[in-house]
Amino acid sequence: MPTEPYRNLDVPDEETAAPEEEVDLLPGEVVFEENDIDDGFSPARLCYILNFLFLPFCLIPYWKRDNAFSLFHAKQALALWIGLMVTAFLGSILTPLGIGFWVWLVGFPLLWILNYLGFHQVNAEKAGPLPLIKKHPQEWFPADVSGEDDE
Repeated sequence: MPTEPYRNLDVPDEETAAPEEEVDLLPGEVVFEENDIDDGFSPARLCYILNFLFLPFCLIPYWKRDNAFSLFHAKQALALWIGLMVTAFLGSILTPLGIGFWVWLVGFPLLWILNYLGFHQVNAEKAGPLPLIKKHPQEWFPADVSGEDDE
């Protein structure tokens, strides 16, 4: 037998209310809509996969700017690709001095680990800043989905 004979049916009580979904976010993590993640999943993955081969595929989502999820990861992948190119250049220049090998030995594995972490974030359908580079790619490459530059 109900204890409240005149209960308001429009307002759900604590027992029948749908629990609010809690999302575990990393510090600085960005949340995107489900359709943005679905549409940008493949280009975001390709950004990191082709970075392993030194191919700057990340420029395509950056130039198109048609999906927020792929644009976020394209900016991070572009920063990593530039880091790979700088590491290769500095390693080549510093080889006659005997320290080029050490630049490569430290730089390439570090950048490839960051690249893998970005790839792992895409597979987990998350978008958060990578260690060491943090939010710098979002500041260095200011662009939004509409194609207009942020000022």
